[in-house]
Amino acid sequence: MPTNELTIPEQIVVWERVMSNAKYQRELADPQLTARVNPPANRMLKALDIGCGWGRHLVWLAQQGWRATGVDWTHAAVRQTRQRLEQLHLTAQVIKADLRRLPFQDAEYQVIVAVDVLQHGRLAEFKRALTEIKRVLRVGGQAIFNIPSERNAPSEYAGTWPEERTVIIGNGAEAGLPHHFFTEVEIRTVARMFRHVDVNAVVEPLPAGFAPLHKTHVNEWFWVTLTG
Repeated sequence: MPTNELTIPEQIVVWERVMSNAKYQRELADPQLTARVNPPANRMLKALDIGCGWGRHLVWLAQQGWRATGVDWTHAAVRQTRQRLEQLHLTAQVIKADLRRLPFQDAEYQVIVAVDVLQHGRLAEFKRALTEIKRVLRVGGQAIFNIPSERNAPSEYAGTWPEERTVIIGNGAEAGLPHHFFTEVEIRTVARMFRHVDVNAVVEPLPAGFAPLHKTHVNEWFWVTLTG
């Protein structure tokens, strides 16, 4: 089936544009995340924010006392996050990198977070991302992230569907980007390499200015905690 799916270089161009647009920026860390991440037992422990965007969670991790690193594959996000850290007089590392090929040593991080990130791609890319997360996560460490459930998917007419529960958005700021919508069984199957998998479905209010995508649309997200 032909789709309007963008290549990886084309996707990066789209995200550069999104990251440069102030109207999409959010300042505060997601309370669903902050409730799940404990302060570090000592200041030597390291945390990684995958797809750090404008740095809202990287900032929060640094404020909690983690030796924090953020990665994003856009220059705009890296630049803006570094500026924000400097303004707040916080120390954290920010690197331009692809989450499917993390430039870190094995078992380097005690905590890894990814908010509103891992759904951007086909299921195979999610599997690759979890493999990398498993590699760089310490034994006993935790990876915490959110991904949309299948109840959050747009209608079948909102884009093209190259595989089950993956849609290529047809219009808007993320046109041409693949988005995967998950089931709990699927998450547990893909994440079976981890010692423990905790999955919680959370129905969240729609962001300001967003309308339901169709009559049965529910803004449901899975918050997942994986133990290395």
